[in-house]
Formats: sequence, C-alpha cells, structure tokens
Amino acid sequence: MSRRENSVAEVKQKKLGAASKRAGLFWVVLSVLIGLFVALLISVKSHMTLALDHSLLLVLRNPVDVADPVGPLWFAEFVRDMSALGSTGVLTWFSLIIVGFALQVGKKSLAIYLGLSVCMATAVNHGLKALIARPRPDVVSHVSEVFTQSFPSGHAMLSAVVYITFALLLIELRQGQQRVFIMISAVLTTLLVGMSRIYLGVHWPSDVVAGWLAAAIWIMLVNRLWCRYARGLNE
Repeated sequence: MSRRENSVAEVKQKKLGAASKRAGLFWVVLSVLIGLFVALLISVKSHMTLALDHSLLLVLRNPVDVADPVGPLWFAEFVRDMSALGSTGVLTWFSLIIVGFALQVGKKSLAIYLGLSVCMATAVNHGLKALIARPRPDVVSHVSEVFTQSFPSGHAMLSAVVYITFALLLIELRQGQQRVFIMISAVLTTLLVGMSRIYLGVHWPSDVVAGWLAAAIWIMLVNRLWCRYARGLNE
C-alpha cells in the first residue's frame, strides 16, 4: 500500500472514530434526559414535588393576596406577552411561515421535516397530558386562561421544539459568533416562555421542567433522524 493510500486510510479511520464518539455521546445524553424525565414523572405522580411546587408558586405571589402576582402591572403584562410566544396560535403561525419559506426556496424535504416535527411534537404533548392527567395548580388564581391538563407544559415543550429547531437550521447557514447568538436567543426565548407560565400560575414548576426535558429529547431524536435522512439524500 502506498503512502497516499495509507494517509487516506488513516483519515477515514479518524473520521469513523470521531463519528463513533459522537454517537456514543448522543446516546449517553439522550439516556440521561429520558431518565430525568421518567424520574420527574414518578416524583409528580407520587406527589413528591408538590411541596416544592407550592412554595415556588407562592414566592411569586403577594403574601397578603395570592391572587396578586408580585411586581407592577406592566411586568404582569410583559410576562403575558412572553407567554404568548409559546401559544398555539403564535407557534402555528411562525411554523407556517418557516415551512412556506422552505417551500419557496425549493427545500421541500426540509419543509416536510419542519411540519412533521412540530405536528408530531404537539400530538405527543397532548397525549402525555391526557395520559398523566395532572390538574392545573389550584394554590393561586390563574392570570391566563387554560384549557388542557398540566403535565408537561405545552408552552415550554413546543416553544423549545419550534424555536430551537429553527435555530439549528439557521446555524447551518451562519458562522462563528452568529451561531452562538442564534442559539442563545432561542434558548432564552424558551426559558422566558416556560417561566412565564409559572408566574401566571397556570403551571406547576415541575410541569415546565418536564416540558423542557421532553423538548430536548424530541429535538435530539428528530434531528438525528433528519441528519441520517439528509445524508442518505446526498449519497
């Protein structure tokens, strides 16, 4: 075997080794996230989180009147605006814009990926809510209307799925510090949406954490499947 062939073989071997390490890390992180979600679910079903959930909700309310959230009126309005970023209407409209843009630029497979990811994540979230059937908080009055069960938080889960998935796609088109800014913006948005639901009294804190965990699991699985599919298209 020539020196050039040896060099090519070494490069291929290194790439295989790096791919194997990434795959191993992926399954480790995914296993940890699933384990945390299951542990949280068991804790919720056995009422182990109830005392902490209660105390965290009450910290955000006026001790004299638990119907009154802490802070001035303008802050409560601001929190409601943040919560709206995770609402069904806003996320649906935002997703439709992204899918429409992907179709306009000829990325039909990408549009299908985005649409299916969001629709299936929504179905999974509603399925979990119906299966677990956790009531909404009754410790404080709700500052926003709610129509579904509590666990896991749909706002927390679906806002993370939509915004972080979109951020991952934008990152592919950008370089350097722009990538960091895009991802930080997406993560901060999902954190603000989730925390707003606690402030408004419509979710237990554990619901929101569960929503974030479920979103992380979903994003990892769907993104891996998409990467394999996209790789197959290019081969």
